[in-house]
Amino acid sequence: MKQRGAQRRGGSLSPIRKGRLHERVLNAIRDAIYSGHFAPGEALRELRLAGELQVSQGTIREALLRLERTGLVERTSQKETRVVQLSRKQQRDRVELRAILEGIAAVRAAEHMTPADFAELRQLGHEIVRAQAADDLFEVSQADLRFHRFIWRHAQNDALCQVLEMLSAPMFAYVSLQRARDLSRWVGMPHEAVTRALQQGDADQIKSAVASHIERSFEQFLHEGRSESEPVGRETREPRGPHARP
Repeated sequence: MKQRGAQRRGGSLSPIRKGRLHERVLNAIRDAIYSGHFAPGEALRELRLAGELQVSQGTIREALLRLERTGLVERTSQKETRVVQLSRKQQRDRVELRAILEGIAAVRAAEHMTPADFAELRQLGHEIVRAQAADDLFEVSQADLRFHRFIWRHAQNDALCQVLEMLSAPMFAYVSLQRARDLSRWVGMPHEAVTRALQQGDADQIKSAVASHIERSFEQFLHEGRSESEPVGRETREPRGPHARP
């Protein structure tokens, strides 16, 4: 497995300040996974995390248990906690299910959303475009997640929200710099189509727009030529010359 030593993608972990400590710890670890600081399949050591965040191991353990329930990390037979690493088929299965369920959530959300909500959703789409323009690839991923969570939340179905979070978490965790560059070329446009479909309120159009966006996202997300059994999160290492970037 690829070593993630002194040089890591994404921002480094910083000590956690007091005040809603458990929530802050969970968010810090989750954001570190989303940013690529921890790779898919990488072990998350409680002692090391406790030292970096300057909190107790018990606090780290609770955060990891909660992340396990979201599907972002998993416990191995060796009693280690690792970032989830799915095969291409496993990822495709989740994406197909997410496309169906998010379409249902979007139809329900359209029934509950007010004009102010639609304006806010459109603004969230604009945040994605601004992140693209700034070449802020981590923010592209995070803005995309905020857009989808806004729709899930307005479906007003907590169980559906939880399932969609679990299905979506590994995909956002697999964003690498190379994949994010591919994603950032087009990701803003389909969001506008989703917003427009929700505002028009036709259930079939909403489901079609959501499914098209999610499926295109998945296809763009994958590298061409991977085998069906190769984990999505594992990158092909290119030869490193004297001028290669770290």
